[in-house]
Amino acid sequence: MQMRICLLAIVFAIPLFAAPKQGTKNGQAAVESINTFGWYAGMGVHLISAPSIVTYVNHMTQTTSAADDWGTAVEFFTGLEFPVASSWGVKAEYSYLFKSYTIDVAAYSGGLEYHVNAPTVMLQYVFPGKGFFLKAGAGGGYHWGTITPPKQYGSQVVYTASGPGFRIEAEGQTAFDEHLFGYISGTLGAELLGDVVSNSDQKIVNGEEFVSLNYVTAGVRFGLMYYF
Repeated sequence: MQMRICLLAIVFAIPLFAAPKQGTKNGQAAVESINTFGWYAGMGVHLISAPSIVTYVNHMTQTTSAADDWGTAVEFFTGLEFPVASSWGVKAEYSYLFKSYTIDVAAYSGGLEYHVNAPTVMLQYVFPGKGFFLKAGAGGGYHWGTITPPKQYGSQVVYTASGPGFRIEAEGQTAFDEHLFGYISGTLGAELLGDVVSNSDQKIVNGEEFVSLNYVTAGVRFGLMYYF
């Protein structure tokens, strides 16, 4: 499922950025882009390393194939950008990331999956050009997520965690017209949500440690940006 979504993201991105257009107005060449208020949305594909979860998955599937230290996760996001100076801007966004594993063991039913909700505020430096923007920034927010282990003998419990998350990002935007821009970026991130806990305050014990929702990511995002 996640591989299909990743391929869809790549197919979606090729026509957007293979032959980008410069913004035009009344048939004239694009003028210098102006840092202004805008809305954006899209999806991302990330390499993700969550050592605690991988160890837990491999403990459950020790008689079958082991999960890799790095996996692929899919993200959807939307947000707003607004200027605070001619070359500086702030973006406030919400993103949703999910990752799943197949647990092919008789004692368990289904797989393990986790979901993370990540509202984030970032400060960006803006490089405007003729028909494009280049931006670089960093920020963070208070994030929360859930882990749903496979059912064991018919019983299933959802565990939650919350904590700070951080991200740095470099992005490029190319004009399709005066208002609509294509969006592509590269990101590095870290989530420090801590140990997951059930509603009854139970943690998942994995050997000598508890399972946590801490991980790092490196990814690519694709989307559209509309400037008002």
